[in-house]
Amino acid sequence: MANTRFMFTDGVKSIDLPQYPDDAWTFYSEAPEKKNDLYASVAAVFRAVNLTADATANIPFALCKTTPSGKDFDTSDKWENKVGFMPNPAELIRLWRMSLTMTNTAYGFMENIRGKGKNLRYFVPTTITPIVTMK
Repeated sequence: MANTRFMFTDGVKSIDLPQYPDDAWTFYSEAPEKKNDLYASVAAVFRAVNLTADATANIPFALCKTTPSGKDFDTSDKWENKVGFMPNPAELIRLWRMSLTMTNTAYGFMENIRGKGKNLRYFVPTTITPIVTMK
């Protein structure tokens, strides 16, 4: 149940139920198990994760197109989002780096927005339940 996402809405406003701590709820069944969140409770872990994520996000990069001129298509120092689906690559890379550090997984989803094109979106790893089948 930890990977299940519930939304509550009255038709006007909505809240994401996991945004509140477990003590905010009355459980009629088994309460979720307590977890030790080192990222939130140990300052050195918080700082180390953020420093590595920020450093990774600030590594310069370029998208290259195979052309006779050999010019870069789009570069991180003057990012113009020429690909059309990644408006803020530094933030996306930072979130992926933090996810890989804390959970050893990182997810992105290419969503198709009506009339506006596509958008590469970050997904929180704990909201994904992998389905593994062995053959």
